[in-house]
Amino acid sequence: MNVDRANRDRLVEAVEAFLSDETTAFQFDEEIWRFAGESADPTVKQIARSLWLFYDDLIDHKAHVSREQWDLVQRLVLLLKSDSQVELVASRTWSWTQLLAIGGLVSFGACIWWLGWGLQLFALTPVLGVLSLAISASRSKPAPSPSDRQIVLAPFESISQLARIRRRVPSFRKRRYRPEIGTRRIRSRVGIRSRVGEFGLALCLYGAWLLLSPLVMAFQALPLRESDLRVAAD
Repeated sequence: MNVDRANRDRLVEAVEAFLSDETTAFQFDEEIWRFAGESADPTVKQIARSLWLFYDDLIDHKAHVSREQWDLVQRLVLLLKSDSQVELVASRTWSWTQLLAIGGLVSFGACIWWLGWGLQLFALTPVLGVLSLAISASRSKPAPSPSDRQIVLAPFESISQLARIRRRVPSFRKRRYRPEIGTRRIRSRVGIRSRVGEFGLALCLYGAWLLLSPLVMAFQALPLRESDLRVAAD
């Protein structure tokens, strides 16, 4: 079992400093990825990736997390202080959207065989792009809400597993949540200039999507990949 105690402790210190407002998002981002890059411990790397979800890496700000997020971070700190390992459990699933993407690619291939290579194909890619955008929209539905059990236990599998690891780290003390950090506002109101910039960026993105739709659809034809972070059984 590869336990990098030095970088685990450094990652804990970075988390504690961020939650205490001693550092801000940019410094926190720099620290956690540096520790993850220096470590061969998979738990350090996976928890660093999980912590990336708790701040905005585009604008510097102090900690802004809900009570549930705070509790989850505390459980991640407990894992770092223990010698337990976490693992990323991945699964691949198929759905009707892959069949639709494959059908679109086959149709595009038939058009190439019939019309040959040439600029005329650029008249067809927007049609394929509309189908590709529809596939993307169908996949962007909100994921099912986690159960109350998952909210209070993740990434642990059970209360007994959480209690067992907690007993192994008698020095661990869960920090009390500070309600004020849940009411902070990270981004100010978006101005007209910013809205125009976002609109222009969206036009460029969707324009490229329509022109390169066969390539996008090739990726959409692959099975969907889902992953979940869990504490490894010991």
